[in-house]
Amino acid sequence: MPALDDLLPAPFHVKSVKLYAFNMNQVFPFLSALNPGELESINLEAIEALSRDQISRILETEQFKQAKHVQWKIGLNENDLLKFSHLESFKCDLTYLEPVDFQRVREIISTFEVLESCELIFYGDFDRFCIRIVARALEAEIPFGPLKTIKHLYQIPESNEYLEFEIVDDEYYCTMKIRKIR
Repeated sequence: MPALDDLLPAPFHVKSVKLYAFNMNQVFPFLSALNPGELESINLEAIEALSRDQISRILETEQFKQAKHVQWKIGLNENDLLKFSHLESFKCDLTYLEPVDFQRVREIISTFEVLESCELIFYGDFDRFCIRIVARALEAEIPFGPLKTIKHLYQIPESNEYLEFEIVDDEYYCTMKIRKIR
């Protein structure tokens, strides 16, 4: 993108950025112009669905690897979460294209040493998706009756730390808020 090279001849020194684009390929030149050592917070959103190559490319940038906080409106899968272990907080959507193994998500997140909190959004099959499915998968106690929220405390194996889950039914999707208790 030659016009961008003329416009941005030197790296930007910013702590936080929000990049919103029609196509994620439009974001890469801007993201790469940001100084990774100073960029702490990244918020990315694209109108077009991302390809696996684009997601991998973002996860491999130094800007992402050195960030502390990330917010993505991008459909990630469980394996993508493995790359989030360095983050203090993150908020992202998980893909609706394949089933989610909620126990695996919990196992992955429980290994994140610096994590303070995260929020995962799951879109499901509207006829059958509800917080009970998530709660059952996490082996949470499920109260009787209609539910909008379920809370669950999970002790991290071989640790005195816990993950506090708040699973919220947001009608067309489910939000899982996770906070680490030290």
